[in-house]
Amino acid sequence: MGIRFGSSNPGNNLRVGTETVGGIAIGSEVAWRRFIPPPPVTLYTINRSNTSLYSLNSSTGVARRIGSARRFGVNERDPIDLEFHNGTLYMAGADSGALYTVGTSNGRARRVGRGFGGASPRGLASSGSTLYMSASISSSDYLYTVNTSAGTAVTVGSLEGFGVGEEYPGFLGYHNGTLYMSGGSDNNILYTLSTSTGRATRVGSVTCVGLASDGNNLYGIDGNNIFILNTSTSSVTVTYLSVISVSGNFIGLAY
Repeated sequence: MGIRFGSSNPGNNLRVGTETVGGIAIGSEVAWRRFIPPPPVTLYTINRSNTSLYSLNSSTGVARRIGSARRFGVNERDPIDLEFHNGTLYMAGADSGALYTVGTSNGRARRVGRGFGGASPRGLASSGSTLYMSASISSSDYLYTVNTSAGTAVTVGSLEGFGVGEEYPGFLGYHNGTLYMSGGSDNNILYTLSTSTGRATRVGSVTCVGLASDGNNLYGIDGNNIFILNTSTSSVTVTYLSVISVSGNFIGLAY
């Protein structure tokens, strides 16, 4: 049942003069607010079913394969995450333990340097000035910074397990000045990470295998769904946007 003014039903949008009110207010309190999806953005993700790069419309879920290269043309068997840094799309390869650049027009990768010195990468995120990586080495888990010229990485601080006993590094996203890490071995927790010490602070629970920010929203992916993560100091809520249009095992996210 809607709200009627005379014989007219305004539906989901109430207007005051020429202004659309996306909700109902009682006095100064908003009693109900209609969710208005953000404008669509183009994200990039990895389809592990055919080890290829895909573009992804956040609003419709339409996924398009970029190029025809399998294993990104470099025989990378376990591509794990993507991130744009200074205008270049980078990829972490867990099979090779190496950093790659990826062409957004052909989906082909090019290895950078000799590798991460035995560290197995998981997530990538860029602050604009620094490329961060979560990774494991010798069963220990740390936050790293990445040298994008040499393809090497060094730990941030010395807190094994991110200072909270996290046994499995998750996916990274940098949003509004804060570094986030999603995932974990069994607990599916969203953390914030200190970029000076690598210490994690719990935000809330979420199932997520990729994070990316467009500056306005923090997007996540869980393999088939695209969503927005709404974070505060003590919780996280998820607003689902769309379902990916093609079948596959999608992982990693970049904007």
